[in-house]
This record gives sequence, structure tokens and C-alpha cells, in this order.
Amino acid sequence: MSRAAVARIWAEVLRVPEPGAHDDFFVLGGDSIAATRLMARLRAELRIDLPATAVFGSPVLGELAELVAGADVLPPAAPPRTDPAELSAAQRRQWFLELFSEGAPSYHIPLVLRIRGPLDTTALRAAVRDLAARHRILRTRYPDRDGEPYAVTDDAGGFAVGMARVPPDEAGAWVRARVRAPFELATGPVFRAAIGRTGRADHVLAMTVHHIAADGWSRRILLDELGELYAFHRGLGPAPAAAPPQYADVPQRPPTEADVTWWAEELRGAPDRTTFPAARPRPAVLTDDGATIPFDLGADLSAAVRALARSCRTTTYTVLMTALQVLLSQETGETDVVVATSVAGRDDAAAEPVVGCFINTVAIRADHSGDPVVTELVGRVRAATMGALDHAHVSFDRVVEAADVRRDPAYRPLFQVMLTVHNEPVPDPALAGLEVTWLDVDTGGAKCDTFFAVTDDGGPLTGALTYRTQLYDHSDAVRLAGRFRAVLAAVATRSGRRVSELGTAQPEGTPDD
Repeated sequence: MSRAAVARIWAEVLRVPEPGAHDDFFVLGGDSIAATRLMARLRAELRIDLPATAVFGSPVLGELAELVAGADVLPPAAPPRTDPAELSAAQRRQWFLELFSEGAPSYHIPLVLRIRGPLDTTALRAAVRDLAARHRILRTRYPDRDGEPYAVTDDAGGFAVGMARVPPDEAGAWVRARVRAPFELATGPVFRAAIGRTGRADHVLAMTVHHIAADGWSRRILLDELGELYAFHRGLGPAPAAAPPQYADVPQRPPTEADVTWWAEELRGAPDRTTFPAARPRPAVLTDDGATIPFDLGADLSAAVRALARSCRTTTYTVLMTALQVLLSQETGETDVVVATSVAGRDDAAAEPVVGCFINTVAIRADHSGDPVVTELVGRVRAATMGALDHAHVSFDRVVEAADVRRDPAYRPLFQVMLTVHNEPVPDPALAGLEVTWLDVDTGGAKCDTFFAVTDDGGPLTGALTYRTQLYDHSDAVRLAGRFRAVLAAVATRSGRRVSELGTAQPEGTPDD
């Protein structure tokens, strides 16, 4: 029974024919997002207690089915929050980050669309208002009482969608101004939208939501609903389904003392200030002012990265994390390396269709000592990542407390460098009868010294490097992005060599000094 059930859920998640006992989840197209969905479905439907990383350790169907068959019964789920004023751990972190960032746009999530064609602005404005009405989290604000935040949900009737005529040559500045404008969490709103008309049949929809109310996963949910709601208000589609599940209704998995102890041991003695050498002295107090540059890893290198991941029975993410850690080790001379990453935090299947902030930050600490062979280091990073993901439901703030990290306004606690890999880029949404294009917008904020974000949508890998402008110049960022690409190429194509034999790989056309 367990093998048949695992095969069925596996096939539904990957949208492939039902797999055989020897098929590998990742070879068939699985990635970290799909793995999260698979394990959430298995836990929910089969009521088994397996960690979210089980499929990473046992990616072959037969192996995973054996784990499922021997798994303990899932303990009763934690009840939803009964106090509507209570913030989740993820929200509390966002509230305090906003407090200390002094209005910087680091935690703004832009959803910006260019729309060409005969737009019905009345229907679009109604569709956007419906988003706020359907998702209470989008109309919730966060005042505080004696420094403790609490949630207040406002009535849906007060949400407005602005309209403006925008000269075409000013559209970029208009969008950036709306994306970067500060949020007032105490008074709200935490979600805002405006439509700019740049031509007779050319518009820009600029929506921005604060991270306290949403995360990257939420963007797809909102844009899918926007298309359905627009069609409805045009009379071209059915009435939308009843109000979707709400953020406050999703149970929050509480950490155990064993989870917290694991983090305390994992990060004992870890370096917390390892970062890339900066062009300028580090100020006593950092701001979140930042800038972003794109980079492209190309088809050949992308194929080599995926091939190494398959041969090591791991993910593209693990190879990318290994390369970034090698680069950081080369630039600093450290062999104890910590790089942060983000996790979706949606281990519960009930969270999949919900708009809200579930994300958490975890530190990936790997030992680079002993001059390991590249494949051995990939294994170390893989093991460190799996351990961190198995305990990723412990909030970052609780981890910092458990690790007894020193506090310094010139540094982030625990890490200064971060990597994320987006396996599911937001698609261009469908608005009936219109040509719609997703626009990437630089928020002008930086969450840490350097933030590498890579998109893996099955084609050539692309990325963006966001950096603190207090520390780095544009030329420094260009050099770092080039070095990352060069080190990644060395890791992917010389995986049988020791790390020391990779050399200090330089971008093409740059001498190796």
C-alpha cells in the first residue's frame, strides 16, 4: 500500500506517469520546491512522521516507500492560533527587522506587471480589491503595545487602487517609487497597488506587499487569483471559489527542546562575521541600502552543474551552495564557513494554497578543512543542508538565542552571505485578452552583505547579486559575480580534484593572481 500511495502522490507532484520502484525523484525533474510538496502531501495523506528532507536522502521510489512503511504515526497537529492578534514567529521577525531597518525596502515584495492591450481598468481595480478582501493577511496591520506587536485586521472596504497617467519615459521611476515607498506597519496598509497608464493600450500594474504578509511562494497564488478575478469582473469567467484558507488558520509547528539543542550544537563556535572583503570600512551601524546586478551562468555551465548534482545524488542548490562556500573560503582563508539560505516553511500541506509569511532563514555551516575532493565537499554541504532543513521550523531568532551569538549593529547575527535558489519563477500571469509581462524591480534594499539569488527553471541558470552599497562598489559586485561563475565552473568540471587544486578561479579574461 505504501509504495502505491507514494508513487501516486509522486506522480501528481511531478506531473509525470506513475514511476517505477527504481526511479529517482530528482532525475525525473524534482527540485527542492517539489520535494517540499511531496513530503507535505505524504505527511498529510498518510499521517506519517518523516522529515521534510527524507526524499533527499532516499530519492529512489522504492527506498522512500520503505521509509514511509516504517515511519511513526504523525503526532496530532498543533491547533491554529486562537488569538487573532498573535503574530507567528516569522511575522515577529519581520516586524523587528522593519523596526531596525528604519523604512528601508529590503523586505518589500514587488509584483509588477506590464500590460499591453485593451485593459478594462475598472475590472482590474475590482480584481485587486478582491485580493485584499479574500486574504485577511493583506489588510492586517501591526501596532504595538509596550514594544510587543499585535495584529489588527481592517475591513476590506477601505482598500483603494490608485490610478495615474505616467509618461513612458518616467514609468521606471514611477514603479520604483511605489515599490520602495516605506510601509507603516502600525497603521497599514501592508499591501498597496496602483495602475499607471503609459499609453493608449499600455499600462503598468504596480503592487507591493510587505514581507510580514507574504513570501515568494505567495506571489504565484496572488497572480493566479488576479487572473481569475479579472476574468470574472469582465464577465469572461465563473465566480471565484469561496474565500481561500487564511494564514491564521494554518497550524504553526512548535519547536521541541531537542530541535533547539541541535542548533546550539551545530553552531557552537561558528564564525559569525565571515564575509567578502569590502571596498570601504564597515560603518559602526549598517543600513539596508543596496543595489542588484544580474548574472548569467549559461547553458553549458548549467548543464555541468546539473550533471554533478545527479552524480552526487543531490540537488542543483547543493552544488551552488558548495561553490559559493568555496568562493567565500578562498576570499577569506577560512575553512569553517557559514552561508545562510531561506526555506519555504510550508511542510504542512494546509499551507500550500495560503498567502502569508511562512519563510525562515537557516544557516548552513560546512567544514572545508583537510582539503577535500570536490565531491566530498559536496557531500559535506549536502549533509549540513539536510540537517538544517530537518530543524528549519525553529525560528531564526530562537536559533540566534540558542547559539548565543554576539550582537553588533555593524553585522547581521550568524551570517553575512546568503544564497537562495528559486525553482519556480513567477510566470507571466494570464489576464483575459491582454499581453502581460512580469517585470523585475530592484527594491533598493539589501538583507545582508551579499545575497546571491539563482533561478533554476529548467533552462540556463540565471542569477542576481544584491549587495550593501555601504560596503561594496558596483565594480566589486561585478567581480564577485564573475568569481562565483568561475568557481562554479571549476567545481562542476573538476569535481574529482581537491579543492586546493581548483585555484583561485577568475572570471574569463581576468588574470589569475
